[in-house]
Amino acid sequence: MAGTIKIALLCVMCHLIGANNKYKSLLEVFKKPKDIKSLFKEGKTYYITAGTIKKGPEQSPKYDIYCGEVTVKSIASQTILEKRYLYHPRGKWTWLHANYSVTIGTDSHKRRDYADITALHGKKKRVATLYLLWLEKNTCALFYNSLT
Repeated sequence: MAGTIKIALLCVMCHLIGANNKYKSLLEVFKKPKDIKSLFKEGKTYYITAGTIKKGPEQSPKYDIYCGEVTVKSIASQTILEKRYLYHPRGKWTWLHANYSVTIGTDSHKRRDYADITALHGKKKRVATLYLLWLEKNTCALFYNSLT
């Protein structure tokens, strides 16, 4: 229950920040860097419960929120995210699978680590540059994608 209240307060705070348009990005609000490397350890599985944009590189263009899971794997010294999520084509829920490569980098201007996420299907383009803004006991995380 306390976790739900914290998440609700965080969502309200982010909405107010966006409404006031006082900051150029959420990185100005969440100034203390978090350790994003700790999230990409072999064998970890994360569950996705919500998204904040309608059309993102990793989301179905039809739905505001979706459910799914992401598993971290290592293949030949490369960190891979194996993602599966629910998709609703033609009235039937099905699982879609996708793989992404993760490269951890450091932004010298912002003095924080980020994760570049590259699709391993199609044109193999970078689909996200994620900054970890908030982490609650390794159970709930808030990311900022600088590409969207």
